[in-house]
Amino acid sequence: MINDFHRTIVEELAPMRVIKTRRNMDIMDSKVSALRKRRDRKLKAYYKTGDDFYLNWANNITKEMKANIKKRQKRKYEQKACTQDPKAFWNLVKEISGKTRQERQVEDRRQW
Repeated sequence: MINDFHRTIVEELAPMRVIKTRRNMDIMDSKVSALRKRRDRKLKAYYKTGDDFYLNWANNITKEMKANIKKRQKRKYEQKACTQDPKAFWNLVKEISGKTRQERQVEDRRQW
């Protein structure tokens, strides 16, 4: 029990490993979900038959899906960037560049 208690405290303060979680996909909508479902079906057909036709079709659907996600991301960040608060703007820049507060703290610990 005491070991578990100490282990949780040490893990809180100085984690032995860092697990990256998936990004928050708030840009997912019904169109992207439908495209993902179509792509998965084409890939399944490719795995069953081995026909490159299905693989090319799935790759084209993937390209369309990525383009749709990029458009939604761009629109989302443009709306967020129209703020008058400089602190909120720079937090957005850090979020886009991937330097969140938690990641910066982990980098600082690695330097020690």
